[in-house]
Amino acid sequence: MNNKLGFVIAIGIVIGLVGTYVYKKSQPSKPEVILPHYGIDSVVTKKMEGKEVLDTMYHTIPDFAFTSQEGKPVTMANMKNCIFVADFFFTTCPSICKDMAIQKKRIYKAFEHNPQVKMISHTVNPENDTVQAMMAYAKRCKITNHDKWYLVTGTKPALYEQARKGYMVTATEGNGGEDDFVHTEKFALIDKHHHIRGYYDGTSEQEINQLMYDMEQLLKEE
Repeated sequence: MNNKLGFVIAIGIVIGLVGTYVYKKSQPSKPEVILPHYGIDSVVTKKMEGKEVLDTMYHTIPDFAFTSQEGKPVTMANMKNCIFVADFFFTTCPSICKDMAIQKKRIYKAFEHNPQVKMISHTVNPENDTVQAMMAYAKRCKITNHDKWYLVTGTKPALYEQARKGYMVTATEGNGGEDDFVHTEKFALIDKHHHIRGYYDGTSEQEINQLMYDMEQLLKEE
């Protein structure tokens, strides 16, 4: 009798587990995490299905023209159909840039084989960070795919304009003049439409863990 009872209970458990599985599979999947947009350029009124609705126009990273560690031009066209992480550093930085480099290498390795992910690191010291200096830094960071992670240099005004008004990683004022200096630990996460979707402390392992999780979520967006 006990054996029969045990058998019946076992069958009941199996049926229950199968039923739970079938139920869960039949339910709609949970919605993916939707990352916020940063920076609103304007709010416009437009018509949808005969009704006037408000539409938010989010800030878009402007196009740029810099030079990579290989001496090749890099523009927004290089980021087509990709999400990417942007930051600002300089190769001889003795402080936060070292910690930032450790975290950037983690991102690079994690997404090394994903063609929809790129990285771009801008020098804030273009006078010293020549193409040759950037390539030497790339070798120290063990960057082998130079179309995955761009280390870019250019004119100081253009680089600083991009930091302040493009990626908005600093609130300081300046025009890229001789005495101007930008130094920030922020990483910016950019989507395929060139909108800013997150800011992260590039010296923090915990925040970069969050960044990489958010990148996975962003890759699921259309």
